[in-house]
Amino acid sequence: MSRAILIAAACALAVTAAATGVQAAQQSWGGSVTLASDHLLRGISRSDDRPSLSGELHLQAGSGFFAALWAATTRTEDAGSSVDVSATLGMGGRAGRDTGWRLAWSHYQSPWQRNPDWYRYNEFTADLQLRDVLLLSVNWSPDTYVYSAYTGVASRIDAAAYELSFQQHLPAGWRGHGGAGFRDFMGGTGGSYWYGSLGLGWVGRHWESDVSYVHAGEGASEMSWPGTARRTVLLRLTYSF
Repeated sequence: MSRAILIAAACALAVTAAATGVQAAQQSWGGSVTLASDHLLRGISRSDDRPSLSGELHLQAGSGFFAALWAATTRTEDAGSSVDVSATLGMGGRAGRDTGWRLAWSHYQSPWQRNPDWYRYNEFTADLQLRDVLLLSVNWSPDTYVYSAYTGVASRIDAAAYELSFQQHLPAGWRGHGGAGFRDFMGGTGGSYWYGSLGLGWVGRHWESDVSYVHAGEGASEMSWPGTARRTVLLRLTYSF
């Protein structure tokens, strides 16, 4: 199943490139590699509060379509060390001089962990960005898995996430940033929790460093392994190409 998803993503990249061949000069490839002190997913650790290495590769076409592949190392108490992967397709554009928008579909898997079905799901995301300062993101998944420290893994359910984030550019490549989000599991569990962050980063030509204080609400502890949803300081170092 994981091989089929990766093949489909590769085909999608090829189709996107072919469909915009006349705009080849406007196409751009890129990617990045990130070393982080933790792999956090909406305030919950996917690496058992340990360092994680991730990488992504993307194609941006002149017509506004984009595609991306992503992978990150993970570690969970039941499955040990593994790798999460995803493939994304979407499109974006501008609505006026100061407003940008993006719609995307992503498929996530963790094919090498002990129970891969527990981390196989789809997400649909709508983003609205204002003046490169504010970002509003709405995310919906029709088939996410839910883990509870008390009841174990639940069946796939609908889940949503609502996030508002901001950044303030500062002199010499520095920027301040922060955000808050709300995660809502709309199935039989009825669980939900808040999460947020506040941080300071520096951006150079190819390198980016960042330190953030991240906090997840009490509800996150009930939806994760004990100790993997708490207040923490997140360090990140990224090389982009």
